[in-house]
Amino acid sequence: MNMTIEGFSNSTLKDILQNILGFQPMGLPILITITAIYAIMFTTGILGNALVCVVIVKQPNMRTATNFYLFSLATADIIILLSGIPLELYEYWNNMLWGLGEAACKMRMYVLEIASYVSVLTIVAFSMERYLAICHPLHAYAMSGLRRASRIVAAIWLVSIACAIPFYIITRIFDYYVQRPESAIEKLSTCQMEFVKLGSFPVFETSCVVFFVIPLSILLIMYTQIGLVVSRRKNIGESQNNASSQKPVIMMLSAVVVSFFVCWAPFHAQRIFSNYINELGASPEVNQWLYIVTGFSYYISSTSNPILYNIMSERYRNAFKTLICGYKRPPSLPTSPISPTSETSMTNFGKFA
Repeated sequence: MNMTIEGFSNSTLKDILQNILGFQPMGLPILITITAIYAIMFTTGILGNALVCVVIVKQPNMRTATNFYLFSLATADIIILLSGIPLELYEYWNNMLWGLGEAACKMRMYVLEIASYVSVLTIVAFSMERYLAICHPLHAYAMSGLRRASRIVAAIWLVSIACAIPFYIITRIFDYYVQRPESAIEKLSTCQMEFVKLGSFPVFETSCVVFFVIPLSILLIMYTQIGLVVSRRKNIGESQNNASSQKPVIMMLSAVVVSFFVCWAPFHAQRIFSNYINELGASPEVNQWLYIVTGFSYYISSTSNPILYNIMSERYRNAFKTLICGYKRPPSLPTSPISPTSETSMTNFGKFA
């Protein structure tokens, strides 16, 4: 879309950006701070998720159905960090103007949306495996296997690719030609969304409901059921080892649910807020700072997952140590959170990894 804007005879770039985008250029100290934080998240996130993928591939005992989901999640997180942080920093340093062409503009949003959906759906999928293992172990045993997990992961990616198409359609380059008497015509390009292309279809609202509200509700329901089942087993005097061995699973699911809400709620809230900012009469600067703050929470979701694995899962800690330092855990008697069956059976679904 091209638009000619006149009447900026005595205006600076700051004034023009404020009138066109509602964007207030950030000072150098703020830019440096944001860049430093993003650089830390980018480095730790890429390194951590790459190590998760390598550990799962290299360690035979890590090749379980659950870890197949985690491999997909780590891949999605890497894509989010690679396609998101560098280009977002580019925009910040370029006063939110875009000079990389429409193809890069569209693909950036499309790829980010795909990876975000994959991340959310994968969290729900492997949490469902935990739920079945603890609440319906016989059903989980009958449905176990890498082939089933691979089909679910493939379906997740295909659904995400399809559901992200509306964001590819509405994302485009907006060219603003600014005429100032003391200089030639100046073109300012931005990478934004044009909602008129999809009529009155609520793109942001639908994305929020389908990929945040519903998944969060499912996670909360499953986690509540798991807590009730474990508590009931403990109360009726079931094996103490069996009950206590479920604690890491419950702690992990708790961390997943809390992390999911904390990281994704601000992101969706800001996107919906930005769509109604004019109706609400809010200041553009408020939306700008919400965009910056929620950007941190969005990328933290991709950075924190490997940290959660290490904190909550002894198996992952040992696998990382083996990969990095050549550490090998001393042999010990195998334990199972569900039953004393073999590692290739439903015990894979009774622990986090």
